[in-house]
Amino acid sequence: MKAAFTTLGCKVNQYESSYLLERLTEAGYRIVPFGSRADVVVVHGCAVTSQAAYQTRQLLRRAARTCPDAPCVAMGCAVQIDAERIRDQRLATHILGSEEKFELARRLTEPATFDEPCMILSASNSWRSATVGSRTAPFGSTMMPPTARCRPQSCAHAAAG
Repeated sequence: MKAAFTTLGCKVNQYESSYLLERLTEAGYRIVPFGSRADVVVVHGCAVTSQAAYQTRQLLRRAARTCPDAPCVAMGCAVQIDAERIRDQRLATHILGSEEKFELARRLTEPATFDEPCMILSASNSWRSATVGSRTAPFGSTMMPPTARCRPQSCAHAAAG
């Protein structure tokens, strides 16, 4: 099975994506470039800026056009704060929150469609907003692998950069 994967955002997202790509490879997926034909497409989105949130939605639309019959996964902070919009616009078959994205390979076995997505968001995520310059950015702790934790300053640095 082939998986196409793309990531937007800060170094935390990049690290998490690297971790998740390893887990998909262990689960038997062969990683192909985003935009290629694939059996599953994953967009690890960002919402630190409104432009990043917009780009996340655009990438989800592109994924659905490129691989219309493949599961399309939306995850990351863009999903955590904008899940209903992603669901209502039918942009993903699987909508995974900050904790659930680490169960990606398992969640892909759950049936879902663009009309009836598998939407799993933990109520335990405590999100708050912080203003960085003229932007409001979502911050929160994510259930990352034990070797790393997200700190608000790393997200703030990404928003300021």
